[in-house]
Amino acid sequence: MFRGIIKRFSKEVNYETEFTSAVKRSWNWKLEVPDITLSKTPFLTGDKAESALKVIQSIASKHTLEEVSQQCFGYMYFVQDALEEALQTPIYYTLGYVDYEKRPVFYTSEKGLKSKLGNPMSGVGAINLHAWLTTPNMEIIDLTFATTYGIVNNIPSVIGRYSFQHYSEFNENMVYHPQLVGEDYLKQIGAFVDFRALNVFVI
Repeated sequence: MFRGIIKRFSKEVNYETEFTSAVKRSWNWKLEVPDITLSKTPFLTGDKAESALKVIQSIASKHTLEEVSQQCFGYMYFVQDALEEALQTPIYYTLGYVDYEKRPVFYTSEKGLKSKLGNPMSGVGAINLHAWLTTPNMEIIDLTFATTYGIVNNIPSVIGRYSFQHYSEFNENMVYHPQLVGEDYLKQIGAFVDFRALNVFVI
């Protein structure tokens, strides 16, 4: 978990509202969207959280930091099933960007994202977009942002960290912005490899 990220969001930012908009946007773009059920019950606490952290540590121990940073989409998709089992709830694969230290990172406008639907990429290519998981309680699980950002920008102090907390526990220096929900967008543009099917990652 990022150290020091404990303050609440400023009032003008509402992750749940943005998440709901991301679901509707995904529907409007004719993408496959999982059944969404929201809950007021926290999941990243107690025994469930401990089980989930053990899953995260087990998977992370088998992969280099470079693998994690270079395979963000596939890595987060791969861990989803195991984390759902540990937390005993569906969790939602989420695509978007992050305002980190008040600057957008992995940002592509909605117009730019939609334009790619008509122009599939040839194989797995680079795209300014980030993937994380959202629980029904709007808690965020992100295992790749810090490592990717740290490697790309040569900031060793953040490499290996991850986010594992409710959106309201982040402060204005790290704000998650969901744009789409589900992995279908990545499949449609040719930027997704199903690591579960390929068994690239081993638990």
